[in-house]
Amino acid sequence: FGTPDSETSIASYVTRLGTAFQDLATTPESTVTREATLAAAEELTVELNRLSDEIQQMRRETERRLEDAVSQANGALAKIHDLNLKISANQAGSVADLQDERDQAVRELASLMDIRTVEREGGRISVFTNGGNLLLDTQPASLSFDEHPTLNASSFYNSDPTLRGVGTVTLQVGGSAPIDLLRDGTIREGKIAGLVDMR
Repeated sequence: FGTPDSETSIASYVTRLGTAFQDLATTPESTVTREATLAAAEELTVELNRLSDEIQQMRRETERRLEDAVSQANGALAKIHDLNLKISANQAGSVADLQDERDQAVRELASLMDIRTVEREGGRISVFTNGGNLLLDTQPASLSFDEHPTLNASSFYNSDPTLRGVGTVTLQVGGSAPIDLLRDGTIREGKIAGLVDMR
């Protein structure tokens, strides 16, 4: 929006229009004053439209970044699952390096969304959302994001898919029905939550 004292800030355009209206109220018969008021209104309108377009572009970029973050989360889950299998198969030997690698994958996933882990037999771990949704046990669940490439000022989240104008993160566990993690408020922390808030 620019700093308030800048000539090109939205505040400056509004101030100029307010001043023009005050001048118009004082001398409504003046053609010059009427034209100046119309010009100030036109300038403000153009600037509001430009800002609106810029904001929607930022929202579209955020939507794309959400798609990327969900893909990263799926990659981290797949890596944790793979390392679970290796750790479980090598219980007789040294698994410290594998556990370190798995811890790194868990940290990556935790930076994207809030999770908790539970120790299982054979050195494996299960991963859940903080809301209790299963992300990984014997198999990783699948996260997806239905990106909406065209957003406008009236595009917002709605739990009803027919009314929703932006993408949402869904969780698919086996053959069960997909769970909308944004509807349930499951993702509260991490990069994904931050991007959702920004959008």
